[in-house]
Amino acid sequence: MDNLDEFNRITAGVFADCYADFPVKKHLSAEDVLPEPNHHQRWLFELTMEWLVQYGWLSAEKDKERQFFKNVQLTEKALVALDWLPETLPVKANEPLGRRMADAFAQGAVAEAGRLVIDALKAGMS
Repeated sequence: MDNLDEFNRITAGVFADCYADFPVKKHLSAEDVLPEPNHHQRWLFELTMEWLVQYGWLSAEKDKERQFFKNVQLTEKALVALDWLPETLPVKANEPLGRRMADAFAQGAVAEAGRLVIDALKAGMS
């Protein structure tokens, strides 16, 4: 898996987790969104979280000593994007993007969740 695919996978896990429990603030580590992450995946988790915070998708604080992020919460930008309904979807898929992403991630459909991340990021940019 290349870095961009891993970014999408991590982002899907983070968004799904935060969306399902919104507005509760979460403490998240790589282990919360990746099964048995290796060193490289932990590093990508950290970089992904930093990027999501820097570009306004999440609010969070980094705990450098314990390698996790605390008080993680979706921003308004992320919530708007995750509730976006693409016009190109069939009628049966009329659930908000965030709910579909959370369901796909929970069911282990990581590739589908990753594709939904791309849709969400595009929606947040428009």
